[in-house]
Amino acid sequence: MTANRVPTQPSPPAIEVRVCETCHRTLPALDKDEYTPARARLVAASGFCVCRPGEREGTAPIPERSPSLL
Repeated sequence: MTANRVPTQPSPPAIEVRVCETCHRTLPALDKDEYTPARARLVAASGFCVCRPGEREGTAPIPERSPSLL
């Protein structure tokens, strides 16, 4: 006889993978917690976002020159 066990703790919330609104590919990870099996599967299936940084919604453009170190 087996006992049916009901989990007493709630399941962890589903972590959504951030994707580009333009090309619908995976965006670069911003935090180590974003590296999940679901993200790995999506990267393997569709690849990374190849949009230029200024073209994506809500991102800052790359500056033309870097700051002076002097």
